[in-house]
Amino acid sequence: MLLDGIVTLLTNGPNPSGGVHKDVLARGYSFPAIVVHRYGGHQDYEFAGASDVTEDQVQIDVYGNAADERDELAQQVRALLVEFTGALPDGTVVNACYLERDMDMPFLPQANQLGTSFRSILGFRIVRNRV
Repeated sequence: MLLDGIVTLLTNGPNPSGGVHKDVLARGYSFPAIVVHRYGGHQDYEFAGASDVTEDQVQIDVYGNAADERDELAQQVRALLVEFTGALPDGTVVNACYLERDMDMPFLPQANQLGTSFRSILGFRIVRNRV
């Protein structure tokens, strides 16, 4: 549910020409593009059991044909998600959203078969209500 809400939020926001993808770049992808996936998380517990709050680590990979294109798209993602609180389009209630990783990485597999491509990795810790 959380990833679907983030994908919809980003699709309605920056909406890159290559699209926003959940988990992996879709076959036949084009740049610029965004990929959203969850890479970890944990559930908080109280003496009575699981609490109503959980945390997820979500990685957003931003791809572009040029560094400037990638940088602009990454900045749009940051503007939407850094310190985001409230309901995502899928109804997930986000209590806090922290940017914990922000780095540029090379993208080598096939190099988009058009030459060099550029990638930024944005890692977020998202505190949300358990569904």
